[in-house]
Amino acid sequence: MAYIHANEKTFLKDMLIGDQQVRKRQNQHRQKQLDTAQKRILELDGIFPKLYEDMVSGRLCAERFDKLSQTYEEEQKLLQQQIADASKEIQEELDVMTYLRELRKFVQKHVHFETLTPELLHETIDKIIVHQDKRIEIHYKFGLGYLSAFAENMT
Repeated sequence: MAYIHANEKTFLKDMLIGDQQVRKRQNQHRQKQLDTAQKRILELDGIFPKLYEDMVSGRLCAERFDKLSQTYEEEQKLLQQQIADASKEIQEELDVMTYLRELRKFVQKHVHFETLTPELLHETIDKIIVHQDKRIEIHYKFGLGYLSAFAENMT
């Protein structure tokens, strides 16, 4: 916490900017994959009726129709799974960005305080565990315990 308090602007800048460009590229790649898969599913949805019409009109034998439709159905299932995976990854990224915004608000609110109040403790500490050997383990919200240990090792 001492590092965060002393270097609040640098800390916030590093936390929010850190790997922003990498995240942005990854998110663009995921979105492109999602768009491509959705477009291909629409194409496949258009192919199925034409394929059926070709079979009914006799331009395509039933055996060939079965093979093609099976191939297209397998591709469509794979694309649907890819869409679900990409959507989940995009949502997780949005959740990370929300977490970082909340962390920023939290740090700004709790780094500078005059007196330690019960409200501040409740907002800062997730839980306190007292072991039988009288060790005390404090778990901070937003993983700040890990951050303060990391920052102390840096100084």
